[in-house]
Amino acid sequence: MSDIASEFGVTSEYLSALFAKETGMNFVTYLKKFRITKAQELLLQTDKKIYEIAFAVGYDDPAYFYRVFKEATGVSPKTYLRNQNS
Repeated sequence: MSDIASEFGVTSEYLSALFAKETGMNFVTYLKKFRITKAQELLLQTDKKIYEIAFAVGYDDPAYFYRVFKEATGVSPKTYLRNQNS
């Protein structure tokens, strides 16, 4: 966020406030939601392994990705895939 803010000549605090005002959520929440949505798409549209999808959407730790995915969706990535395919 600070790199982007400096590119526009504003503070990261100002950019964060503006982002929250425009999107209704803070940047971290937005990014997490975006990553999980992309992971859901990849689970359904590719044959990639769950750890590969974790890396593809920006998580370096597949175990952490698993926890975040489950927290956001209520189910594990494997269960999500199984539920969508049945």
